[in-house]
Amino acid sequence: MFIIMVLSILLDALLLGLVWQRLSRADIRGKSILFSDKAIIRRIDGIPYFIFQVCEMRHHTLVEGHVRCYCVRRFPNQDSQLRDDGYIHAHLQQQAMRLQIPDDELGGFLFMGLPSLVVHRIDAWSPL
Repeated sequence: MFIIMVLSILLDALLLGLVWQRLSRADIRGKSILFSDKAIIRRIDGIPYFIFQVCEMRHHTLVEGHVRCYCVRRFPNQDSQLRDDGYIHAHLQQQAMRLQIPDDELGGFLFMGLPSLVVHRIDAWSPL
């Protein structure tokens, strides 16, 4: 009787773990979100903007999608040299990019059911 109870508890834990793993997987959702192959820099009223497009391919879209953009720069050291493996040792620095569309002051919400533009204004405070 004791062995049956232990096996029952182990089976319950296994099934609960499988259900939880299935519901909490984000890798499949991440593969259904598409970004445009090319980004553009476009002048609008003389001001340059960095623009790309994003959309989701699933029928059941995200209820509340948020977007954030970061610029990652590589800064070589003063003593940067080409290493034996072909890489140059450098420091990476990330900087947040302020978005015009969707407005990041309002949380950067996107409706993922339709293709949406993401627009960053290139100015003196832009990392670009």
